[in-house]
Amino acid sequence: MKKISLTILALVAVIMLASCGKAKKVSIAGSWGADSGSETVYLFNEDGTGKISIGTTVSKSFTYETNDNTLKIVTEILGQKDEQEYTYSIDGDVLTMTRNNESVTYTKQK
Repeated sequence: MKKISLTILALVAVIMLASCGKAKKVSIAGSWGADSGSETVYLFNEDGTGKISIGTTVSKSFTYETNDNTLKIVTEILGQKDEQEYTYSIDGDVLTMTRNNESVTYTKQK
């Protein structure tokens, strides 16, 4: 009986340690407004679609994919696909997107 109890205890300990090592993935889904003073807002939906708005006059739909710290945004203009690839990070309510060594920060809108 002692062996069974020790085996179960060891198994529980291994499972608990394994679950501690997994980092929680932060979702990019939501609405993010630029901190740079521009009126740029990205809306990322859970289903991989989104919309970028610049002020009240420009709005463009897109699809996106994330992989580790890479964000790929694909728009289509007159039948031609345009792909933009960024590195990104999320720290609380701040999204930082970097492309060509230029970073822009966005704050999650409530």
